Amino acid sequence: MAVRRRLDGELVRRGLAGSRSEAQRLIAEGRVLVSGARAAKPATMVDPT
Repeated sequence: MAVRRRLDGELVRRGLAGSRSEAQRLIAEGRVLVSGARAAKPATMVDPT
């Protein structure tokens, strides 16, 4: 079973945001896509692959 992570945490882990609060802001601004769709919640669970 694959580990799933919160989207905001995964953005930080990959170096796409400097902090979780920055990641949350990017998500709120609609600047983050997951599988081609805008992410609506920082707590969205994603596969880290």
